Amino acid sequence: MSFKITELYIYPIKSLGRIQVQTSTLTPKGLQYDRRWLLTDTNGMFITQRKMPELVFFKIALAEDKKGLVVSHKDAANDLFIPARNANESDRKMKVTIWNDEVEAVVESNEINDWFSNLMGFEVYLVFLPDSDQQRKLGNDPNIPINFPDAAPYLFLGESALEHLNGKLEKSIPINRFRANVIFEGGTPHIEDTWKSFKIGNAAFEAIKPCGRCQVTTTDQETGVVNKEPLRTLATYRKQGHRIAFGHYFKLQGDETFEVSVGDRIEVF
Repeated sequence: MSFKITELYIYPIKSLGRIQVQTSTLTPKGLQYDRRWLLTDTNGMFITQRKMPELVFFKIALAEDKKGLVVSHKDAANDLFIPARNANESDRKMKVTIWNDEVEAVVESNEINDWFSNLMGFEVYLVFLPDSDQQRKLGNDPNIPINFPDAAPYLFLGESALEHLNGKLEKSIPINRFRANVIFEGGTPHIEDTWKSFKIGNAAFEAIKPCGRCQVTTTDQETGVVNKEPLRTLATYRKQGHRIAFGHYFKLQGDETFEVSVGDRIEVF
């Protein structure tokens, strides 16, 4: 069976704004730049929209040369540039806790940290995960390195699943509530849950597990307003054990990189 990619998204700083791209690079750790950075408190504990829905006001774009990020905020006088780079010996490093994982991350400059701290009202650090031997690993596969996603490198979601959900809601919600990487058209609602393996061009993917949903889906990604939907409605028909599933996690097989674009076909075997 064949399906078509209609949208591609990256979320360079976990729980902040997304960037829609037409083309990106598939890597074993996810799409290029995806969840490479993370905000933490001074103890190294990760910060997300679960406790701070106001993170939606940080908007992100790729720099024109695509060698860094430009971050903006409605209350900021100036935008912030964050260069894309790897670690060097002079960098400050700190232990960062994300869920049950503890990894060593590189702390960005004082200028960058002060910019975020002033807007958030308390001291925070922006950190990024370098390419090194001490990497975070996929929970059920220690051979797969990951950056700072909740669970896996890639999250796929079918347009039909959202259409089906919106047919049950009093007010439709946009797909940005679900923070997926790859949106595709074709098939019945939640058909991605049936995929065991598939290819996009020469890139081979393997299923991991359904994505269990949290309260971030109830946060309007433009206003930061939190409501009860869509979790209340999803709980009526998407409950799987103790979680509410919507979208599916996948991993890229092997250690090669590939280009992917909107319009590419997903070939499911």
